Amino acid sequence: MSSLVQDVMKRNMAVVPPDMPVAQAAQRMGDGAAGVFVVVDGRLAGILTERDIVQRLVAAGADPQVVEVGSVCTSDPVTVRPEESVGRAEKVLRELSSRLLPVVDDGVLVGAVTLDDLIGPDGRVVDRSPLVAGHGGSGPEPAPGTPTSWPQEGRR
Repeated sequence: MSSLVQDVMKRNMAVVPPDMPVAQAAQRMGDGAAGVFVVVDGRLAGILTERDIVQRLVAAGADPQVVEVGSVCTSDPVTVRPEESVGRAEKVLRELSSRLLPVVDDGVLVGAVTLDDLIGPDGRVVDRSPLVAGHGGSGPEPAPGTPTSWPQEGRR
């Protein structure tokens, strides 16, 4: 039995609003808050990476104090559903050369996965399938202490 995205996804990711100045997001990246941000404005609006900042802002000579995250982030990113296999998520990440893949359930952002979440120390796709006998739910129960809601930072 192969693992599902919901078995390995992170439920808490670094989130920024699309109207945040790029300079502020870049400062947070530099401070180690994250290397990639999920851009949320009541819904998934995009993903912001260092590459987005360099290619769409710095190379264009734009002012990071004035330009907002929403204008340089990767809009409408490809997503996966929680019930998809980790193998499918890994394939999508590699094909897109992406660092982060948002996980969306019925149009609602519920988490994200990275290659680090999907690949084990041996370089193979992880299998964290629940091995609970008689588990009849629609998916595995979250581990104790795992947040079950998306963080509110960046939402309006």
